Amino acid sequence: MTKRSYKGVYVFDTGAFALFFGGYQPIKPFFDEVFRGDCLGVTCTLLLCEFWYKTCEKLGKDAANDFYERIITSEIQVVDKLETAKVAAELKCKYRKQFSFVDCHALSLAKLYSGKLVTTDSAFKDVDEVEVIYIKPPEK
Repeated sequence: MTKRSYKGVYVFDTGAFALFFGGYQPIKPFFDEVFRGDCLGVTCTLLLCEFWYKTCEKLGKDAANDFYERIITSEIQVVDKLETAKVAAELKCKYRKQFSFVDCHALSLAKLYSGKLVTTDSAFKDVDEVEVIYIKPPEK
């Protein structure tokens, strides 16, 4: 069996998922590249669960469960490795109050997978460990 070659890796955080499922067009090309198999899409259990509870708060359990199922049955890999948590802990120690522990998991994945972090959080723009693709959310 041959290993698949991807042209890049995207790490999706909670905000990226929220924009995608909200139908925001500027985020769509990144997900399309993953769904076509051109790029690897990655998230982790902690980010997925954060997205679930934030969706549940705003749209209810049915929507949260629907989006959750669509993610875990898609081409996006949900990573649950001890190394991810360890690197996230190191990043949390470095960045202290700048990022939450969940945010540090997104950074950790981007670092470990040499990926680009796709995010709606402008605080990530100043990070030097990984490449960040900042998607400005629509005005409310």
